[in-house]
Amino acid sequence: MVRNYALRKIQQVHSRMKKKTWDDPEFIEQFKELEAQSLKSEKKKLPTLLADLSQRLQQLMENHPKEYWEAVITMDPIPTLLPRKPAAQKAWHNEHIEKGILLKGKRGRFFDPTSPINQDVIEAYEAVQSMQFQWKNHDDPYSQNLKALEPLSEDNTSAWTRFIVDAYMALHKGRPEHTAHAAKCTRHRVSARKSPTDADIRNELIRDLKAALKVFARDLDRSRL
Repeated sequence: MVRNYALRKIQQVHSRMKKKTWDDPEFIEQFKELEAQSLKSEKKKLPTLLADLSQRLQQLMENHPKEYWEAVITMDPIPTLLPRKPAAQKAWHNEHIEKGILLKGKRGRFFDPTSPINQDVIEAYEAVQSMQFQWKNHDDPYSQNLKALEPLSEDNTSAWTRFIVDAYMALHKGRPEHTAHAAKCTRHRVSARKSPTDADIRNELIRDLKAALKVFARDLDRSRL
């Protein structure tokens, strides 16, 4: 009997629920109340989340300064902690200028991570770093030469160039003139001078990539000062 009673109650609830519609005023009020409670809860959490984020970023900057500065060279916007006091702000600003993080003067003098060719450089650079890690136990000559690479700097750009170009070509399956970030603007620029073939665009992209790599390496050196 108890079981039958429970079944009838469930059926009654189910029957009432089937008659409810999503535009039912009762439902709408319930959803509004739940949303308000959720927003209120999020507002309470936000200061705590921000404080935790600031603390974690501060620890990262203090414990891994080299990796931090090298990483932010490739980012826009950058994760940072901006002081509120004027004197500390000035010191912060000067440091970021000196390390090449903040762009100043002619854009060509600094590595701008938002430009298409520089986005291609970043992708190829990160691919080479991944190859160094994943192939570190391989015994073939290519892997050994890759493993022997010192961190990228202006002095060893020539040693890196081969691997950067290889990674770039691999990322775009040998056809960067179709899929690279800089493909469209490079094709437009070259087309203003002549009627280019795909090979012409590819060669121009690789020349631009090598030039951009030198700027990137120079700014990496600046970030390590």
